[in-house]
Amino acid sequence: MSQAKTTNTTSRRRFLAGAAVAAIVPTTAVAAAQGADPIFALIKAHREAAKVSREAAEEQCRREQILIDEGIGLSPFVVIMWDGRPVTVHTHAQIDKNTGATDRQRAEAHADLDTALSRYAEVFGEAENVADAAYKADCEALDRLLSTVPTSTAGLYALLSYLVEEIDGIEFQLRDECRIETLLATIQGALAVGGQT
Repeated sequence: MSQAKTTNTTSRRRFLAGAAVAAIVPTTAVAAAQGADPIFALIKAHREAAKVSREAAEEQCRREQILIDEGIGLSPFVVIMWDGRPVTVHTHAQIDKNTGATDRQRAEAHADLDTALSRYAEVFGEAENVADAAYKADCEALDRLLSTVPTSTAGLYALLSYLVEEIDGIEFQLRDECRIETLLATIQGALAVGGQT
């Protein structure tokens, strides 16, 4: 799907969701529900967690690109001659196994690999761990959001509007861990409660 078509589809979803909420749930009802319905705080918490996760992923990609641009790559290596042919090696043990290289060639390869590994650690650091932790927090916030039954009609519409607005960012997550089933059960529960509010 082209970027223009994706943008148009997303814009249309957002417009329709906003129009539905505006038509069905008066602004005063939304304002009144925000204090009592926990879904509003959970929407805010997920929005913040998703932002942190997105920024951490972008930072990891930026650091990966630096390593690629410098020729180190995402798995540091050196080139050493093996039986007259150049081969890439990623560990000191692989260098030591190269009986076809001279002691000098192996020593240079060890030094070059140490340099590559050091630069990799310097640039990449904890980026992957930070991104993984942020993504986990994002998923946990989404799970809390999807499994909490809104206690008001305004809260239900706010939840659905938020999910429509953010669908491009959460579509992958929704397909995992039975989240769609959880969301459907939550909507069902909210509709049962909604008839009373």
